[in-house]
Amino acid sequence: MISIKSAIATCALPLALLAHQVMADDMAQPLQPQQTENGGSYISGGVGDEEMTQLKSSRSDYNLHVLFTGKGGEFESGVKVQVTGAKGQIVLDTTTTGPYLYAKLPAGKYKINATLDDKVQSRTVQVASRGGGDTHIVF
Repeated sequence: MISIKSAIATCALPLALLAHQVMADDMAQPLQPQQTENGGSYISGGVGDEEMTQLKSSRSDYNLHVLFTGKGGEFESGVKVQVTGAKGQIVLDTTTTGPYLYAKLPAGKYKINATLDDKVQSRTVQVASRGGGDTHIVF
């Protein structure tokens, strides 16, 4: 006769292994795919070491790099970002999924408006066709 303890032990190990695999699969998900909008493309993320590594490996594909942090240096995500061109046209309108936003835009002058928890920060940036412009926005 099988005791309750041995039945639980027999079921517990396979369930624990399955739970571990599900958690590992969730954590190993790739970055969200690149998005394209109004002639520019962008990617956002950087939550966790693996995602940050993936994101930074694609850094050279983008000519605008924005990092969002709090005053204490903590990474911020969920930032509403709108980038407008020299004539006021919206070239990017998104909400970040991590502290980094990389965009590939035509060379030119742009205004970045970033909003987090009703706090608004604005920056004007000059984007070259090659290389990368780094912008750090602190809330």
